[in-house]
Amino acid sequence: MALLRVEGVVIRTRDLGEADRIVSLYTREKGKIRAVAKGARRPRNRFASLAQVLVHGRFGVFQSRGLGTLSQAELIASFKAIRIDLLKTAYALSIAELYDHMMEEGYPAPELYGLLLSTMRAIESAQPADLEKIYVSFALKFLALMGYAVELDHCVKCGDESDSLVWISPKLGGIVCTACRLEATDAIQVSLGIVQVMRRLFRSNFRMVSSLRVQSRDLQIIRRAIRDSIELQLSSPLRSMDFLESMISGQPS
Repeated sequence: MALLRVEGVVIRTRDLGEADRIVSLYTREKGKIRAVAKGARRPRNRFASLAQVLVHGRFGVFQSRGLGTLSQAELIASFKAIRIDLLKTAYALSIAELYDHMMEEGYPAPELYGLLLSTMRAIESAQPADLEKIYVSFALKFLALMGYAVELDHCVKCGDESDSLVWISPKLGGIVCTACRLEATDAIQVSLGIVQVMRRLFRSNFRMVSSLRVQSRDLQIIRRAIRDSIELQLSSPLRSMDFLESMISGQPS
């Protein structure tokens, strides 16, 4: 068996047998891979602290048909500030589950790997008031890199670029004008200001995103449109997304 050396983030774990753990890694070199961390559920095992969701590290994996076997692990970052904050954890786990659900094994995508890392770092250092903006910015970027970009510059039906663009249709893939609105049964009414905010959230880096001033009500509308856009690409609902929604709903506005 060949030893594969990769840098990656643990995006999912699952118990196996009495003491082992299956880890799903999203890696720079190979995309999503899975491996068994033998004995990782034993407290003194060398993989116990590394076979955890959100750990960023360097890993050695013996490849074989089906599951590989984890042979080496070196910590790069544990994202401790995320782990000790329940709201940050909810955002980060939602992103990790999204990667696990939508990525096929063995297809590297350096831009998606970079987005995962930069988003985790942004969440770790963010103020509570900035988390939702960072998440929405991530989601817009993620959808675009996956080939499902939300069109924000013209009507997806007729190409209109006028000031009548006041609806967003997740099913059609972006904004629609008033004239085309009847063809978009799922259309969500928005303001031109919301469309402009979405453009800035999509095109800005996370440092700039944190500095943007966005009304809480506008963020709620944007988050609804983004969630609908993501769910259209999923084969089943994400439990972490429901948990995140419950956490956001419980936060003071």
